Amino acid sequence: MDVQEIKTYISQNRPVVFGARLSDNFMMWRSDQVITSHSTFDNVGMHAYHAMMVVGYDDSKGPNGAFRVVNSWGTNWGDTGFIWIDYQFMINPEFGMMGFVATNGQSEDFDPVDPPVEPTGGYDLAPWNVADNPHSQSSNQRNREMQYNVYNIGGQTINASERWNICYLYYNAFNAEDFGIILYDEYTDQYGRLGDNGELASGGYGESGNWWNHINLPPQTGVAQAVYNADHITWGYTMPRINGFYYLVCIADAFDVIQETDEANNYFFLTDASGWPLYIQDGIIQAGIFGKSQLQSSTKPLPGAGTRMVDPKQSGKQKNAYTTEEISDMITTLKKKGILKQKIQQFQSERSGAKD
Repeated sequence: MDVQEIKTYISQNRPVVFGARLSDNFMMWRSDQVITSHSTFDNVGMHAYHAMMVVGYDDSKGPNGAFRVVNSWGTNWGDTGFIWIDYQFMINPEFGMMGFVATNGQSEDFDPVDPPVEPTGGYDLAPWNVADNPHSQSSNQRNREMQYNVYNIGGQTINASERWNICYLYYNAFNAEDFGIILYDEYTDQYGRLGDNGELASGGYGESGNWWNHINLPPQTGVAQAVYNADHITWGYTMPRINGFYYLVCIADAFDVIQETDEANNYFFLTDASGWPLYIQDGIIQAGIFGKSQLQSSTKPLPGAGTRMVDPKQSGKQKNAYTTEEISDMITTLKKKGILKQKIQQFQSERSGAKD
């Protein structure tokens, strides 16, 4: 892709996902300035090749103009999770390796035009910068804080009357029938007045829970901005006492009520450093968490030949774990069949009957 083509896709509200070769200065970036070149490659490690998403551009930024790129490394990196990348550096094959956008096919004589002033497109929800950390005010290792935002990257406002939701799940990497709802966040006009939000069911400190929000979500806006005028939502919870290898998954529109231009980007996975499941013992995560948006799945390289994921206490396990792509397909099937909705309704019922 050239600069003009990327700009055209962005102007059409079609974020461009791309792979890049990263150097040390990119890894350590803590600035709102424009990155224009590589430095050394001494400490890049597993992120030497990485996938990200172009979400905007500014012709007046830096020496040549720059693209606004969102990364999956959290808000402590870059410019609160974003970075400006010089136009010419972006298309340099020493940096930008590949790029793609969702499409239904394009004629061979496609010729990108100047970006329109107004955005186009329908509904499109995408979770981003999801994180899960130990609770900042608790020593109990099962008490955690989930951080997230879900953006409407489409061109139309998603009204509360659509009655959609966000779900946070655990999903067993070896057993497709073992999954559960940790947190349920509903966007609806059934409660309160426009702008209100509140708890759907009572619960004690740090427990999993339900919340409702009576808001409309404009284009190019995240739910955190719409509800709290913030860049993310933080929700404390207690991890269920599960044991085994699990993915943690944030899902936008879990009931599949929004007819979107691209439903493949509704999932954001939290994995271990290699992109494989987390090992959880008695509700305690045994290793660090890394974010992986399903937007990145087709450009993220698979583990190398011979890569194994073994619980040191169960070294005889021979079954292969499902990948995040396979889990995505399973969740999509659950959505279409209504099974995920039944699970969420069961979760709500159980939580409604719980005592404080």
